[in-house]
Amino acid sequence: NQMMIERTADAAIVNAIANHPDVRRWVSPEPERDLDLGMAVADPQNIALAGEHGTMLFAFLQHGVYEAHTMVLPEGRGRWTLGFVQDCLTWMFCRTGAIELMTRVPKGNLGARALARAIHGVYCFTNPDGWVQNGKAIPADIFSLTIHDWMRTAPELPERGQWFHKRLEDEFAKGGRREPNHPDDAVHDRYVGAAMEM
Repeated sequence: NQMMIERTADAAIVNAIANHPDVRRWVSPEPERDLDLGMAVADPQNIALAGEHGTMLFAFLQHGVYEAHTMVLPEGRGRWTLGFVQDCLTWMFCRTGAIELMTRVPKGNLGARALARAIHGVYCFTNPDGWVQNGKAIPADIFSLTIHDWMRTAPELPERGQWFHKRLEDEFAKGGRREPNHPDDAVHDRYVGAAMEM
């Protein structure tokens, strides 16, 4: 069920989304001026993931910790955004050394707040000068998602674990073993699913 996402080093893709008027007002400190995220995208420690309607930029903070910035065009908001972000989280936790992803939710950005909660982000604190909008510092709530919280909540993991167990039982059956390896266990399936994705 995963959508097409890919890592990109093409700043033009990221800039085109970041500078859309409905996106730029939330990501640029001066919304009347175009952003150039070329240096951030070019930094090999940062990771930019792109999909059909949006991009996520994961800025390296320290080993295993990134700050996530989500930018989505109006036509991708809602269900597409949630699926895209969930796939990006899986990509980060399974293909990098990420153990914690953080994000800022500027005061008044209700879409960003809803998204942080939908992915089970945990509120950490409010930085009173955590974002700049229209040239002025405004508060931003900081949310965190650790790899452990992701494994407990990512929607696709149980199905992936069940797939693995079905394959295992099929292989056992070829050798004449008919009983299941162990009773069904949704929590076990979830963590096996995470291992399979990794």
